[in-house]
Amino acid sequence: MTRKLTTEQRKRVHSRLEHWAMAYGDNRVGESFGVSPMFAMMAAGGSGDGAGIPIDELAAEVEAAVNNLPAREREVIREYYLVTDSTLDQKCRATRTNKDSFYRARHNGMLLVFMELEINRMASRRAG
Repeated sequence: MTRKLTTEQRKRVHSRLEHWAMAYGDNRVGESFGVSPMFAMMAAGGSGDGAGIPIDELAAEVEAAVNNLPAREREVIREYYLVTDSTLDQKCRATRTNKDSFYRARHNGMLLVFMELEINRMASRRAG
């Protein structure tokens, strides 16, 4: 895959993946990405302990897009966004990749998620 995301597209899909990780992950993504814990808690709509956080439609849409990824990209995206307490070396070991392959799979995964979300957005606009 050779297409690249623009900086704005990359930021947008990264933000959506972070939101998804707060809903589906261990709820510590805000701490890992330099977002204040209070903001992460409010963005997740919860009390901060991860209990009772409703999974909203935006997060569910990203979950569906992640589930549609090829196996390698899905594994890397899940490892990158959901496992927040590991280093890059640990993530590479967990996914059996080197750093270059990990970043390439992450980029490809982000691109595919972005494309699916854009298709969904255009379809919903047409539907009304």
